[in-house]
Amino acid sequence: MTRYLSVRIGGKSSPDAPVLSPARLADWCRRFTPLAAPDAPDGAMLDIAGAAHLFGGEAALAKEIETRLARLGYEANAALADTPEAAWALARYGTARAIPEGADEKALRRLLGALPVEALRLDPKIAYALSQAGLKRIDDLILRPRAPIAARFGEQVFARLDGLMGRARSPITPRFEAPVYLVERRFADPISRREDVEGVLAMLAGDLTRLLERHGEGARQLEATLFRTDGAVRRISAASSRPLRDGEAISRLFRERIKAAGEARDEDPLDSGYGFDLMRLAALEVET
Repeated sequence: MTRYLSVRIGGKSSPDAPVLSPARLADWCRRFTPLAAPDAPDGAMLDIAGAAHLFGGEAALAKEIETRLARLGYEANAALADTPEAAWALARYGTARAIPEGADEKALRRLLGALPVEALRLDPKIAYALSQAGLKRIDDLILRPRAPIAARFGEQVFARLDGLMGRARSPITPRFEAPVYLVERRFADPISRREDVEGVLAMLAGDLTRLLERHGEGARQLEATLFRTDGAVRRISAASSRPLRDGEAISRLFRERIKAAGEARDEDPLDSGYGFDLMRLAALEVET
């Protein structure tokens, strides 16, 4: 089952906090899952199916995201649910931070029914009109006939309600598609020297080669992604005219790209800042 994690950032707790637009926040969140989408104006939405166990489970993952954003200087809330609508609502209006996987409608009503109608992410004018009509909570809508409310306030009200309650599916649109193959290294102590980065890329190229060999494929499009500790993300792309699965050849491609970037800009080609704490190498396009 698909699971969603909504991240909302509030005000800065530090004046030195880096600027995190929804797009940049989504990039930063890709350190936890490749499937991360900007969620304007104040957050990101993550599809964490198959990823949470890498961080000790869903609760541990949500806590790690909040803790890391606090270190960057942001107040943040993270919430989990089977639908993006429910995760979004909990992150902004809920006291609970997770809805159990596969929760039935009774459980959903218990956790979501008391939330204000604003949690449906309606147009503010519609949410205000509902409140003025005495329909202030999610339960107020669930317990009343649909037709009169839809006729007065529009079909959007129940479209959003159905999404919240899991009766309709609305998948997210990740900022980047998930790669065909992906390998990574995480570092307790960030790295910044070019020699260290190139050494890790060589190890990742070996890991990726073994994956490609196992499936009888070679990479045509490759991308290295370097996650900086301050939330910035550096990407280096490389392409091959033929399917490639030689680790040294892949490593050489990226060394050449890094060298060329340094010569063109006459500065640190990696823009490493305070260092990288995660590096990934992905095959974006493969052939037999």
